[in-house]
Amino acid sequence: PTNMLALDPFLDRVRPLLAAHPQPVYLVGGAVRDALLGRANHDIDLIVAEGAIDLTFELARRLGLPAYRLDEERDVGRILVPDSDTTLDIARFRGDALADDLGARDFTVNALALPVVAQTADAVIDLHDGLADLAAQRLRIIHANSIADDPVRALRAVRFVIQLGFAPTEDTVVAVRAAGALLSKRISPERIRDELSRLLLTDKPDRGIELLRQYELLGHVLPQVAALAGVNQSAPHHEAVLPHTLSVLRYLTWIEQIIDGAPVAAEWTTAVEKVLEPHRPALTSHLDALLDGGFGGRLLLRWSALLHDVGKPQTQTIEETGRIRFLGHDDAGAALTTILLNRLRFSGEAVRRVRDTVAGHMRPLYLANDGRPPSRRTVYR
Repeated sequence: PTNMLALDPFLDRVRPLLAAHPQPVYLVGGAVRDALLGRANHDIDLIVAEGAIDLTFELARRLGLPAYRLDEERDVGRILVPDSDTTLDIARFRGDALADDLGARDFTVNALALPVVAQTADAVIDLHDGLADLAAQRLRIIHANSIADDPVRALRAVRFVIQLGFAPTEDTVVAVRAAGALLSKRISPERIRDELSRLLLTDKPDRGIELLRQYELLGHVLPQVAALAGVNQSAPHHEAVLPHTLSVLRYLTWIEQIIDGAPVAAEWTTAVEKVLEPHRPALTSHLDALLDGGFGGRLLLRWSALLHDVGKPQTQTIEETGRIRFLGHDDAGAALTTILLNRLRFSGEAVRRVRDTVAGHMRPLYLANDGRPPSRRTVYR
């Protein structure tokens, strides 16, 4: 059929095994949304009326794959797919029926379901006009309490605006703004950390942080970054501290894309490619390496970019000439970074990586201004 959906190939292995299951099994959420948009998505979420963990282990046994209980209370299991980006979660309905489950989700474009045995767009179940919102590139909450029910969805809304390019409806923006005060009270630090990390790993993390500020969420989840707003600095900087921080995030994202061989529309791309080319394998290995807790080098470098100047508000001085200085902001920033990342439950190794990057971020400038090749001791340090 011409309306076949581009679903994760792993579903081809799962589909025949679930066809004979006594209860209907549905694919839901982002996998359905992205299949309709033609976007790759390797997070497979299946739902069933009951017995989700039992089904998880039965399916894993037949596939010859490991599995574990992800959430005993909510009856959620996960199948691990080694050497693959794919994850498969199976959960019990939120409520008594499929309609209850879809109505308890966050946004209409995520409240779409597909019988796991189906593969065409015609088979998509849409109870909340999600298909119309998908076509209109619109992000809309399902009901007035969609975000208040789980405030981390406010952060997720920002990520979807960035990733999908969708425009939030007015009621969605109101609900997102209202969730700020609930985040620290009701959401675990780990969930906030994970959602912020996903936002930082988008192609436009600078835009994501700016939206957090516009939606009045930044001060609740990253007060150290929010404190940068309105802090001015003098030459050689041409931006205040917060816009400068967002520029650093943007340039870092472009440099990563150059390392990855992706096209970047900037006048300095060719020059940067020439500098980076001999180091591309080592840089790629460094960025892709995982530290304790499963935190990747790429993610931690973006956290470093975001936090590199958080020590400036407390170290700002203004001389009689009007020159603004931030003596010791690197060490002050490293201390604040340690506090923030520990609060967000990063692993000790991950905290040290970002802390040391923040503490040493001025060193390349000092070396460049020295005018001499660095000594062996300096290179080692």
